Amino acid sequence: MHRLLTLIGAVVIICLLAVPALAANPDGSWDGTSATATVDISLTILPYAEVKFDKDTLPITLNKKGSGKFHAKGQVWCNCPVTLTATVRRPADANKGKWKPQTVLGTIEPGKHEYRHLLTISISKGTRGDTFTLGLVNSTLDETPQLEQGQAIVTVRQIP
Repeated sequence: MHRLLTLIGAVVIICLLAVPALAANPDGSWDGTSATATVDISLTILPYAEVKFDKDTLPITLNKKGSGKFHAKGQVWCNCPVTLTATVRRPADANKGKWKPQTVLGTIEPGKHEYRHLLTISISKGTRGDTFTLGLVNSTLDETPQLEQGQAIVTVRQIP
């Protein structure tokens, strides 16, 4: 959204600066000569990054040992180098077990990146055969929503 507003602002500024160059004569008539104008434009591109999951939920069914690893697919768009961190708040009815979230490690360079394992939830010491649905929350560089019970998020942070 920020990039769209910046682009629209740049186009408006160019148009406003180019209008005086189009009027060749003060009375508005055209004498056949062309007019040129030199315009210096300065744009500030703000850092932007977004994490988006392919699905809104991650189904979880623990195996006979009460454990398992579950993966969520998704994308990261960014125009600056970023890192990711993951947080999970297990469902209220998952009163047993350890839930450990993990995401892509290291620095992500600018661009669009698709990941089969954008988020991995490792569960151990749960109740075998338990079934849960974990909500997946999208995030952006400037907005990290609060997590509710039974949700997970991958947070994006800019590298200075």
